Amino acid sequence: MVSSGTFARERVVWAARHGVRLVDRALLERWAAGEDLAVLLDLGLDHAQSDAS
Repeated sequence: MVSSGTFARERVVWAARHGVRLVDRALLERWAAGEDLAVLLDLGLDHAQSDAS
């Protein structure tokens, strides 16, 4: 789930229980700055590269 703001604690708890990944403003900013989304979401993908194009 993506938000341009933040998530309330209840939403974070719900997401954790249901395996839903949350992307908030801070994470969006890091992704836009060039960080690899797979790394930011801690997907554990060995082949993920921060400089992928």
